[in-house]
Amino acid sequence: MVAGKHPFDGRSAAAAMAEGLVPALPPSFRGGRWVALRRGFDWEAETRPGSALDFAGRILRPKLSDHRRALLGHAQSLLERLHRRKPVNAPP
Repeated sequence: MVAGKHPFDGRSAAAAMAEGLVPALPPSFRGGRWVALRRGFDWEAETRPGSALDFAGRILRPKLSDHRRALLGHAQSLLERLHRRKPVNAPP
């Protein structure tokens, strides 16, 4: 709904979960809002918000912990990319 297309190219949630697929980041969702959206559609019921009202509240006003989680995810991604890079003056 948010991205304007099915998050798993028409696959069922069970098939997407079995394949380890994750939805792509919609352009309008960044930081804590993206974390809140991902948690709302988490595979495990116990990690999803307890109600539609809680879910909507987290999308409209993400909690500080969602922002922190997003920042940590960005930092981890950056560190992984840096780790994979070859040093500039490294021998071939």
